Amino acid sequence: MAIRFLDEDGVELDSSDFPFSGGTFRFFTAESGNYTLSASAKTYVPVDTLITVVAGTDVTGIPIVLPRAPLISGSVAFEGPDAAGFMEV
Repeated sequence: MAIRFLDEDGVELDSSDFPFSGGTFRFFTAESGNYTLSASAKTYVPVDTLITVVAGTDVTGIPIVLPRAPLISGSVAFEGPDAAGFMEV
């Protein structure tokens, strides 16, 4: 899992990697403004969280929960006398 700290223009200012068990994060900025925390992990739906920072004031307790991406599975069968067989996707 990774979380990225982006400015208003989408420029990455910092990032942090996590194990799939989760963890805490900290980013620092001296400037007031609107920022995005962008979290992503394989097999999960990415989540963007918008935050507003006021210089000199901490922004804490931001929970970020990534929902599991849907699993799509199935099978394909070939019919006919010259069929190659069965394939599972």
